[in-house]
Amino acid sequence: MPSKKRATPISLQPLDGMQIKKEDYKLVYVGELSGNMSLDDIFERFNIDRPEDFRGHSLSVSDIIVLNDGEKVTAHFVDSISFEQLDSFLNLEEQVLSELAYEVGERYFAIQRTEEGYDYSFYDEDFRLMDGGVYENDQISIEEAAEELLEDEGWTGERIRGDYDQLMEKVEEMDEVVMAEIQKSQGEYKPLAKVEELEEANYNMIDNVLNNMPPKKEPYLEYFATECDEFHDMGAYEKSTDVNQIAAVYEKYRENPKTAYLGCSMGIIYRDPEDSYYDEAEFAIVKGNTVFGNLMDDVRFYGELALVREGIEKIHEALPDYKYVPMRDVREAMYPEKMTTEQLAEALDEIAEAFDPYEYRDNVERGENTVQEVMLDLRSGNIHSYISYLKDIVDEECDLSVRAGVLIERLKAYEPELLKDMEPMVYVNYCEESDLMNPRCQKLSELDAKTAEMDKEWYAKRDPKTEEPTKIAKIYVTVYYAEKGEQMLHHFKKSMDIGNGHGGIVSQLKYDNEMKLTDEYWINYQKGKGSEEFQKYMEDLTDMQNHVLPYLQSFCNLEEKGVKERREQQIAERYEGRADERVTSTEANEVVKDVGKTDRKPAQQKQAVDGKDKKLSIHERLEINKRIIQEKQGKDKTERGVDLGVRTV
Repeated sequence: MPSKKRATPISLQPLDGMQIKKEDYKLVYVGELSGNMSLDDIFERFNIDRPEDFRGHSLSVSDIIVLNDGEKVTAHFVDSISFEQLDSFLNLEEQVLSELAYEVGERYFAIQRTEEGYDYSFYDEDFRLMDGGVYENDQISIEEAAEELLEDEGWTGERIRGDYDQLMEKVEEMDEVVMAEIQKSQGEYKPLAKVEELEEANYNMIDNVLNNMPPKKEPYLEYFATECDEFHDMGAYEKSTDVNQIAAVYEKYRENPKTAYLGCSMGIIYRDPEDSYYDEAEFAIVKGNTVFGNLMDDVRFYGELALVREGIEKIHEALPDYKYVPMRDVREAMYPEKMTTEQLAEALDEIAEAFDPYEYRDNVERGENTVQEVMLDLRSGNIHSYISYLKDIVDEECDLSVRAGVLIERLKAYEPELLKDMEPMVYVNYCEESDLMNPRCQKLSELDAKTAEMDKEWYAKRDPKTEEPTKIAKIYVTVYYAEKGEQMLHHFKKSMDIGNGHGGIVSQLKYDNEMKLTDEYWINYQKGKGSEEFQKYMEDLTDMQNHVLPYLQSFCNLEEKGVKERREQQIAERYEGRADERVTSTEANEVVKDVGKTDRKPAQQKQAVDGKDKKLSIHERLEINKRIIQEKQGKDKTERGVDLGVRTV
């Protein structure tokens, strides 16, 4: 794609009467025309999605596009609204590519077409000839010949196509400098001097020239601001090496409603006085209120330069209130690619405090370890609430938004890992006795021992007349436990009273579960919710009674005998109270229905007395009651009952 030379500008006038000469243009890019790509597609590509190896400015008015479809070569002038074909811009015989130049690493390669085939040369980083020759095969294209020669020489690095004439100019300049110094030092040519002496003098002089060359001019950056990002000529444009000055200009452009529709931008211009090939490369970095450092992710050469990275950071510092998206490697370095549960929990806790420190301090007490709580949440599979919270931070477009975005990706890739033989844990959501909330996350065995001791002490101080406890503390907990072979924690929430004589956490859980299994009023209430929901409810209670509670008890001290007997007695009394109510109701109905049949009453009374003399244990009553419930559900047979699905230890 030829681009107009800057030294001989052409005014943006209608095409009629314009003098367009090939001598005013230079070739800046050659590439393949893929598929059915149109001129509009080419214009869009070189303005929005430039090829990686393209170093020129955006395609704009007065540039020339040359198309070669294998049969016909045409040239097209880029006008302000369309493309005009130029039949006289070039001749067909001139379109055969006859010269090529590549930069491979820090070395150079040149090739040109000759009558015998192709003449090629390899140069080092100082443009000195390393090797060369003639490739005698004119049946292949110059690109194919260059490919074979570079592979044979072992130059397999990244190839950047350059300007052949510019490369030859640098080679000639180096040759002239070296020869001038040699002639100055040696005087006139001495035909009788030994060849070895001349060669030695030549090498010494080259070293002297290289060591005494003027210091190399280092690359630097300029910053620019423009009212129109796509076509700079359509609005104001300023550039300077002072980033703060250009940042102020850019903000002024943004605030101007008359030119806002043009789409202003701010960016960097890479300047390299020693290398015209890379000199004046321009990149828009700021658009709207965002610093898009990530736009350099796909521009490999410039994106890897420390100077360019430093320039992006300076722009970010000059516009501190703007949203900032750093380059890919900077984003990835914020957090490890694979994070452990503890690392994720620490990162989430840190970003929550940094995002809203006042709300964080209102909800987290000083010295409280929230990391342990987050770890339990993550290990139990609760990551969606954290992702939702992080998305809110991203939407705020603040300086933490990028970190939040990276953490979202880490959470999506997170796989819970459970420690071997991990003990059940308890998180105290709230307790009226503050001592039990410090710390909030505790091992079940430790909190069970604390609550058991506290319950025993308080219950001993109960009112001797009413047997009612004088002090009770309500506690709300979440219990986390692991089942063998599973990768996530299970958890459930419970509330209980400490001080009523029911013991520690596990004993309280047993009391609550057994009451629900034996209380017929509670069971009838659950039945009213539907058979499927009731069946699931009973399965959960049975699983809790037969598996979960024994598993939790295995990590705690044995239950005190007095607590166990007291619990069984209270359940039995409650059960008998319900039974007495049913007996009284039944006897009243019998009196109404069977007046005069008084002979049955003594027998019933005798049976009642016999029943009172022989009390069943709590375990026997539990089993009897469960069988009654199963019979009422039509599950008296094993093959029909839910017990087939209950896990066994």
